[in-house]
Amino acid sequence: MLRRTLTRTLSVVITWASLTAVAPAPEPVPPVHVDAKDLEQAVLDAARAFLHGDAPGMRAAFDRVEKDCRRLGPDDEPARAHKMIDLDASLHAGLDRARESASRGDLDAAFESMRWVMRSCRACHELRDTPR
Repeated sequence: MLRRTLTRTLSVVITWASLTAVAPAPEPVPPVHVDAKDLEQAVLDAARAFLHGDAPGMRAAFDRVEKDCRRLGPDDEPARAHKMIDLDASLHAGLDRARESASRGDLDAAFESMRWVMRSCRACHELRDTPR
C-alpha cells in the first residue's frame, strides 16, 4: 500500500514537473548594427572627408562602417529575411570597393561606391519596416 502511494505520488510529481517545465528562451538575434550611432556618424564623416578631399579620412570612416555593421550569413536565417542577407552582401561588397578606392586616393570612385552602400542600407531598412 505504501509502495503504491509512493508510486502514485512520484507519478503526480513527475507529471506536474513536466507540465510546468519552462522551455529555454530562444537565443536573442544579435543586432545588425553593432554601434548604430557610430555607424551613422561614420557615414557622415566619410561624406565630409570626400568634401575635403581627405582620402585617408574617408578610408578611416569606411573602416568604422565595416566595424559597426556586422556581416550577415546563412546562420542568420530564419531570423533575418533572405532578401536582407542579399542586401547585406551587396552593402559589404560596395563597402569593400569604397575602402579600396579610398586607399588608392580615388575619391570619386569611393564616393560612387558609397552611394551603393547607402542604397543597400535604405533598401534593407525599407524591407525591415514593411509589414509581412
